Amino acid sequence: MKRRFKLMISGLIIISVGIFLMPISALAEVPNGAAGTIESEQKMTLADGEMLDPAGDSPEISINSVHSGDYWYDDIAGGIKIVAYSGSGGNVDIPATIDGKSVLEIGTDAFYGKASLTGVNLPNSIRSLGMRSFYNCPNLNSVFLGNSLMTIGNGSFWGAQALPSIIVPSSVTNIGYAAFANCNALTKITILNSALVFDGQVFGTIP
Repeated sequence: MKRRFKLMISGLIIISVGIFLMPISALAEVPNGAAGTIESEQKMTLADGEMLDPAGDSPEISINSVHSGDYWYDDIAGGIKIVAYSGSGGNVDIPATIDGKSVLEIGTDAFYGKASLTGVNLPNSIRSLGMRSFYNCPNLNSVFLGNSLMTIGNGSFWGAQALPSIIVPSSVTNIGYAAFANCNALTKITILNSALVFDGQVFGTIP
């Protein structure tokens, strides 16, 4: 009796482990003839999550971040990176220096979800826009990108639904995934670097 009970327990453990290791797609119920489509949608969702990491919707303020005026910043090599904006919005002229230090980067989620933001002008000191730097700013209708900008990160201007046009300076060498996705009013984009290469996902829509 004890031996039979042990065998039953072992069998249940093996079945449980087998289910745990089974791919999720094998457990999903899909309509007849639609398996390929559902699988493709699942893969796209995973890719979107990996590219934009939507869980990270807070500025990167750390114990070492410094608060000065409307900004929080971190020291980086050669200058600083703005990690958060605490101002009232409107048309914002980002300074070239803060506390005597050159502003070189806008960090991940720095202006995330700022509905009060209507315009932004970047100084020529800025080299990089981090991922989702101006993500979901629905009333942003004017953007000037400085002439030293090289990288526009993934999802940088996603959801800038009031933005009608933008000029990408010749200094830009990389535009990230979904950088201008869900910009419903965007009808004109001027790219001054004729060698800049990117695919349609720059303007693609994501959840």
